[in-house]
Amino acid sequence: MESEKITNSLDNIVKGYKDIKKLHEKIEEKKAELNSPSSIKRYTTSSRKEELDNFVSDCNAREKSIRKEMAAEIKNIQNEVCGIYEYNPNIEHDIDFLTTMAKGGMISANMISTVVGKYRGNESTLLYLKQKLRDAGLNASPIDEMLFSGSEIDLNGNSHFVPPTEYFSALATDLEGGLNDVSLIHNLSKISEKTGTESLALQNLKTEIAENLDKSMSNMPPVF
Repeated sequence: MESEKITNSLDNIVKGYKDIKKLHEKIEEKKAELNSPSSIKRYTTSSRKEELDNFVSDCNAREKSIRKEMAAEIKNIQNEVCGIYEYNPNIEHDIDFLTTMAKGGMISANMISTVVGKYRGNESTLLYLKQKLRDAGLNASPIDEMLFSGSEIDLNGNSHFVPPTEYFSALATDLEGGLNDVSLIHNLSKISEKTGTESLALQNLKTEIAENLDKSMSNMPPVF
């Protein structure tokens, strides 16, 4: 995994999100312009409606294009996270270290998270480590919070592996179809946390949203 590529993709998605917000603002500005006293006086209702419809149509087309680009960035992240397993001698060393510490009664969930954390964003490596630790009788649950894959139980009570690609594919589809703001920010934060990558654009956006929320709350009338 190349963390820089994931960071770039997160940055591009945030940019797309902001560009869509600007399009929505432009639509509202256009509505206000066409509903102003001067426009009502100069133009007929039908001409103003036609102009607004055309403007909205153009903005919607642009938003659709931006969402496609954002969905493509999710696919790029998927390609980084879900790459094939590559042998790394350090992995065997880390497994030996953890099993040795466990034999000595000096293991903890935090130690496992710290050692394994360097492989965040490499799904196949994390899955390999998880199985190796389970085979050694260790608690591999700290790795679960780093994974995009999971499991599901069928009607017969049998557990089935759910590959990480399903998460990214579903997210890309939802994003292209009009994923809401809350879900988008939640999933981008999830990707950032699980892969251990940082995006300044995402952090700034979260700060901006929090500040706007605080302003909205402070402007609300008191409740008695």
